[in-house]
Amino acid sequence: MIKLYISIISIFALSAKVFAENRDEYFQQKKESILTTYEINKETYKGVDVFTLDGGMSAEYAVQKSLSNMTSAVSHTWKIGKGGGPAPVWGEKDFLIKSAQKTVDLYNKYLGSDKPIETVIISTGVPVVPYLSAVLDAVVLPFHFLVSVDSIKSVQSILEYSNSKGYPSYATLGYDASMADVGVAWIKFLDVPDIYLKFIRDHKVKNVIFLGVGEGVHSESFCRRVRGTGEPDKHYSNGSLYILYTQSGSDFDIESISSNIKDYDPDKLEEGKMLADWESGVVQAHLDTFVDDIKTKTSAKPFSIISPYDMSDMYDLAADISLEYINKNNIDFQGVMFNEYLISQPKYELMNGKIPLLYWQFTPASRIVNRLSDYILPAAEVYFPDTDFKELSIHVNARIGKYDIIKELEKKGFTNITKRLDNVEEVWDLSDGINSPCEFIVEEIAKDADSFKKKMETLKPLNIEDLNKVISNIEGITFKRY
Repeated sequence: MIKLYISIISIFALSAKVFAENRDEYFQQKKESILTTYEINKETYKGVDVFTLDGGMSAEYAVQKSLSNMTSAVSHTWKIGKGGGPAPVWGEKDFLIKSAQKTVDLYNKYLGSDKPIETVIISTGVPVVPYLSAVLDAVVLPFHFLVSVDSIKSVQSILEYSNSKGYPSYATLGYDASMADVGVAWIKFLDVPDIYLKFIRDHKVKNVIFLGVGEGVHSESFCRRVRGTGEPDKHYSNGSLYILYTQSGSDFDIESISSNIKDYDPDKLEEGKMLADWESGVVQAHLDTFVDDIKTKTSAKPFSIISPYDMSDMYDLAADISLEYINKNNIDFQGVMFNEYLISQPKYELMNGKIPLLYWQFTPASRIVNRLSDYILPAAEVYFPDTDFKELSIHVNARIGKYDIIKELEKKGFTNITKRLDNVEEVWDLSDGINSPCEFIVEEIAKDADSFKKKMETLKPLNIEDLNKVISNIEGITFKRY
């Protein structure tokens, strides 16, 4: 009988061990099936390199575009997740540090770990950034990274862990309509992280440009701080956590936040304030700290490019620097790309003499087209005065509202208009054939990939003096040397 009991106990012990091993394997597989940092991968199609982003949003998108700019490659927007936007990157406590390390590792992998780099842009994800990277041949390092969570507590754990490792930060937590069933937060550095400083030193970087929208420019800006986070009576301080109300605290805001953030409790929040735009804003006090970090901890020269009054000035800057670039490289001006947020192929467009008109896709069509006639074409006329602008090639690279834009263009007498295919996302996915903008471009380049790469390598980047010359003529942008 005793032997029988021992056998039964042994069987249970063995079963428990097998269950534990299977459980651990299950949870490991589950963990490996979700993103805990954004990912950028590369594949080659008919001699053309293609970068693909999974996770993240505007800032991570800018990293992907910088990689493609600097390697004569093409890239899409991002892999589509639930809700139609990017897939969520789930927040573990070391999220911020891992994301920064991921970023420099990507550049070291694809550019070389000791490649000298003239210019680094430390930036929010405003849509001009990929174009600034293109015209300067510059690396982009984000000010902040996007994380998905289901609780305030999860964000607090990221802030606390980051600070314990010497990476002070603050966060703005809300929701995004394109990302279903999750809360999303930008986790923002309060000084230049050591990971970035080492990258700048290792690559002998000469110039560091800080770029973003001024803290007084309000868009997605109405926030309430979680009580007990950060320093009392001091906003943007280490550990501060804000809840963002995209629609200024509307019923839809409250419903969306409550459904996606399980420990949301308005009674535990401070009174609301308008703070720096959660995705694009740069706080002046932090900018001063960033500049000091570069001056004291590297041999690079710091600069800043800020739009202090209106976010649209940053969008228009993309056209200004593109015009200067194609003029410097003696490229014929061929037309305008109406690129909705976030769609772009900067180096390819510029090589072919196309300048961007960037816009938020829910802007009324009349306002978008008015920017063409009121700003973009007058700027182009300075460089190319003999152009017949009514015959100009215009491509409407849009998913939303493209036919309204075309109608407005036709009202103004433009006739040489092409458009993107309907109901197609800007995603690299050949399973459904060649139909997205990036796929058409790759197929075109693949006809003579070697020639494309050689031509890309002959293009001359703008320098700091070129940049200063352009921006000095723009009322809504400040360019500062330190």
